[in-house]
Amino acid sequence: MDLLYYRSSYELVQYGHMHILHMKKQYLSGMHFLFDPFDPFDPFDPFQFYVRASVFVVVIVAVLVLVIVPVVVAVGFVIVLVPVAILDGVVVLVVLLLEFVVLIFPVVGRVLVPVLALLALPNKKETEAPKSLWLDYWKCHVGNILYMS
Repeated sequence: MDLLYYRSSYELVQYGHMHILHMKKQYLSGMHFLFDPFDPFDPFDPFQFYVRASVFVVVIVAVLVLVIVPVVVAVGFVIVLVPVAILDGVVVLVVLLLEFVVLIFPVVGRVLVPVLALLALPNKKETEAPKSLWLDYWKCHVGNILYMS
C-alpha cells in the first residue's frame, strides 16, 4: 500500500496496529512473515521495510565480520610478519655468526695469548738462562707468604 494512501497519522497508527496483529497471527500459525510467499514485500509498507532492512543490515554486518575482517586481518599479518620474518632471519644469522665467533675464539685465544705473552716478555741476554714465568710466580708467592708470616 502506498504511504500517500494514509490521510492522517491516526490511520497510519491504526494500520500499524493491524499489521502487528497480522504478523502475530502469522507467527502463531507457523508462517513467519519474512518467509511468507503469500505476503509479498511491499516497499511502501514501513513495517515490512524496517524489518527487512534490519535483516539486510544484520546480513551485511555478518558478512563484514565473517569474511572481510578476517581477510583484512590476514593481509595485515602478512604485511607485518614478512618484515618481521626478514629481520628474524637477519637476527638468526647474526646469532649464528656470534656463536661461531664464540666457539672459535677460545681456540684462537689459546694460540694467540701465549704468543702475545712471549712477545711481551722483555728481551734477555743470550747468556742468561730463560726462566719460567710459572716458577717466578711461585717464588714470589712463597716469598710473600714467608715475608708476611
